[in-house]
This record gives sequence, C-alpha cells and structure tokens, in this order.
Amino acid sequence: MGRLSLAKQIPYAFSSALGIFSNIFASSLTLNFSKEGYKSLVQEAKSQLKILSFIFTVPYAGIIVFGKPFLSLWLKNANYTSNQLNEIYVLMIIILLDIIVSTYMYSIHSVFIALDKVKTYSILLFCASIISVCSTIFLVKYTSLGVFAIAGTSTVVLGITHSIFIPILASKLLNEKRDVFLRVELKSWTILFVISCVFLSIRAFMTFNDWFSFFLNVILAGSIGYIMSLFLVLDKNERRMIITRIFSD
Repeated sequence: MGRLSLAKQIPYAFSSALGIFSNIFASSLTLNFSKEGYKSLVQEAKSQLKILSFIFTVPYAGIIVFGKPFLSLWLKNANYTSNQLNEIYVLMIIILLDIIVSTYMYSIHSVFIALDKVKTYSILLFCASIISVCSTIFLVKYTSLGVFAIAGTSTVVLGITHSIFIPILASKLLNEKRDVFLRVELKSWTILFVISCVFLSIRAFMTFNDWFSFFLNVILAGSIGYIMSLFLVLDKNERRMIITRIFSD
C-alpha cells in the first residue's frame, strides 16, 4: 500500500490540474447552450476536448516513457529493489490510464450540467462505483492480484464508463450520433500512442544519470512532442491563433 501511495502521486497531480478547468468549461458550455442551443454546445464541447488533448497528451506520453527513469532518481535513496520499482511504475501507469480517460472526456461531464441532466449522469457513475467496489473486494479476497486489483479495477470499470457510456449518453441527450464524441476521444488516444512511440525512439539515445540530464532530456522531448501535438491535434486556424497569441504576448 505504501508503494501504491507513491504510484498515485503523479497521476493525482494531473487530476488536480484537470480540476482547474472544471468551472471554466462548465460555465462556457452553459453560456453557449443558453445563447445558441444544442449545435453550439456540441462544437464547444469538442473544442474543449481538443484543448485538453493538446495540453495534457505530451505530459502523459512523457510519464509513460520516462516514468521509470524518474522513479529511479526520485526513489534512489529509498532502498527499493528493481522489482519494487517496476511494481510502482506499473501501478502508476494503471492509475494514470484512468486520469487519461477522464481528460479526453472531461468537458463531456459539463454537458450534463448545461442540460440540467445531472441526475442521470450521477446515477450512472454511482452504479459504476458500486460495481468497482464490489469487484475490488471480490478480486482481493479470491485472487492473488492484491494491490493490482485495487488500482486496476477502478481504472477498468470507471474507465469504460467514462470513455464509452458517458459520451454515448451525452450524444443521445444532444440528439447527435452516438460516436460524435467517441471519434474525438479515439483521435486523442491515437495521438498519445504516436507521441509515446516517438518518445520511446528518442529515449534510446538518452542517458539519465542525474536530475540535470533527466530534465534536459525531458524538456527536449517535450518540445518535440508539443510541436507534433500542434499539428496533430489542432487545425490550421487553431494553430494560427495560438502562434499569433504566443508571439503577440
């Protein structure tokens, strides 16, 4: 459980960062819906998903690829064995996957607030949570998964709920096709995979002897990742707007 607690630190930091967008996105969606109706709400939600994908995909790919060197430097004085460090890394990725799912569907949660359909959304999440708790208790008691059952069950059950059922329910309430948000989500996962593969290729030429070399390599990789993300996530007009804003400031 101590290693599980360590594994949660980085993913939960991103979860807290996501919370910053909550009020901003909810108020923006509600304002758009009150002024222009359903179509505007769909476009605004998709736009917000692209923003989140652009901001967070590169750090997520960084954690996946550079997570082990980070843990080795962070916990080098903690006397953890190689197997224990690998266990912490695997647990961290399992927990991170749940955060990634939430990120790529984050603005969809605000759709229910804008439509005043929070009850339906809450019931769905409550049922998923009950299934997650019961499954965890069963797996811990009757299997040898141990701490992986605690971390993994929530990721699987709530991940499926957030990534499939919530987007489909939102699209149904908006009278849109079922895959209107799923397509955006799939694109975000594809971009995450591509950037992770690029990082993995770059990592083969890097060494992580100390914190200086680690951060130098991560900054280099992150710069490449954001340049890729700029073209993979955003369209021509969105890129022009961001570049203009950066240089004008």
